[in-house]
Amino acid sequence: MNGLLNITFRLFSGVAASQLTSVNLIPLENMIGYFTIAALVFSSVSHDFIKDKEARKDDLGAWFFITFAALIWPLTLPNMVRTVVATGLNAHRSQEKQSLPEASRA
Repeated sequence: MNGLLNITFRLFSGVAASQLTSVNLIPLENMIGYFTIAALVFSSVSHDFIKDKEARKDDLGAWFFITFAALIWPLTLPNMVRTVVATGLNAHRSQEKQSLPEASRA
């Protein structure tokens, strides 16, 4: 332990106190933006989870998974958006296929 304190003292001995507080940290605005989007993802996923009639709402593991998925939103959000867009496109295409024969009959 004494060796670690000695190394720390050597690293910061020539540094002013004002320089120690201005270490390159992640700006607060970025963190607020990150957690705002994470909260939106959490609310969207939890809303779908609550609407699901077969899911057990008292399962703590499911809520941990939802929270984890919201925290790693840069990885999960693009896949969720792709799924929603693909579902919408498939529904639109099937609706067009059903309406085409009706229009050709007229």
